[in-house]
Amino acid sequence: MTSDEIAYALHEHHFATDRSKRYHAYRLACHRFSCIAIQIINCLVSAAVLVKILDGWPLLKTVLLGSASILSGVAAYQSISKRIESHADFKARFGELKKMFPPDLTEGSKETLAQIAAAREEIEKTDTRGFPCLDILMHNEECQARGMKEAMKPLNWFQRTIGCTLIPLSYRE
Repeated sequence: MTSDEIAYALHEHHFATDRSKRYHAYRLACHRFSCIAIQIINCLVSAAVLVKILDGWPLLKTVLLGSASILSGVAAYQSISKRIESHADFKARFGELKKMFPPDLTEGSKETLAQIAAAREEIEKTDTRGFPCLDILMHNEECQARGMKEAMKPLNWFQRTIGCTLIPLSYRE
């Protein structure tokens, strides 16, 4: 492998590492927002229903409203906290991988490239990205950050808003 080929391969890994960090940071933010929104909605709906049903029982109404609020918060937290933890872990692992790159990619060696490729493969074998449109959005953001606008891929409004946050749509140009 020539030094130019090594530098190109290191650049590709560096780009993919930055894209992956962006991906997991975005999913982390989405899950945190979802957790808060679910808790608020669940609490409001539970409270409204219980107030209407238990209008003549003030003590029972108060106890059940408090219990419902606490239980809805615990349920939402438990279901989303694992996802939050997973994305935070992946983001940190990609951050550690980024530290392995030489400051000047043209000065990389075959050994460095092999170590980076192996470490990236190790991280990505458990990284089950479920949002292909989000992966493309993060690719585009990384391209824009690096001034590589010609490498960006088109995303329509539906792919950006629904396919990146709510429904894991497969990507099609």
